[in-house]
Amino acid sequence: MKKEKILIVAIAGAGKTYLAEHYKNVVDFEYLYHLWDYDESIKDLPIDQHKGNPNRKPNPDYPWNFVVDIKHELEKDKIVVIPGMPNGIYACMVGKDYFDKDTRIIFALPDKNDFETLAERFRKRGNPESFVSLVQENFLKAHELAQNFRGAEYLIIPPKKYLSDALIEYGIKLEPGVGFMKENRDAGRRFEKEYKNLQNQKQKYKIDITTSTIEEL
Repeated sequence: MKKEKILIVAIAGAGKTYLAEHYKNVVDFEYLYHLWDYDESIKDLPIDQHKGNPNRKPNPDYPWNFVVDIKHELEKDKIVVIPGMPNGIYACMVGKDYFDKDTRIIFALPDKNDFETLAERFRKRGNPESFVSLVQENFLKAHELAQNFRGAEYLIIPPKKYLSDALIEYGIKLEPGVGFMKENRDAGRRFEKEYKNLQNQKQKYKIDITTSTIEEL
């Protein structure tokens, strides 16, 4: 029996890492290497040291490179989880017609009135206040984009709950075990020809990752 393809878009602090560490049919797919080009001096550092690093510049191939990599991950019969900041949602907007038609896109976001729970989690794990502020700036914007996204499911994570709790209650089958944390440091290169073809077909959007904005041309 063919498994359904599920793409979950979840904001930082919702519990993506926990999900991948405890359920073997989950891939937590980091997008920073698709989003940014990294200076040689930092490209091999741990992923958390890349966040907010000034020695990086926007990757002109985003979101096309990420869209293609997402599709290939979905074809491995895993639940793929990506970051739910606006730039992650924009990748879904651009890629929804490229993904298989039976792909379920689920936006899983904490309750609009529960940002303080996220902020508390960020501070406990040592994130700087600048990161807390960045997520807060984009929190309601992510909700608005998710609500207006045609063809996607909009799942609210109840106050004080985590992503895994909400998915189980929603009926998503999670298989206990150790899943996957994926960072593609050669983002897009393996499928370069494929994503360049997609880019040629989809040049109706202008995306600015530094300001998290999208414009339909």
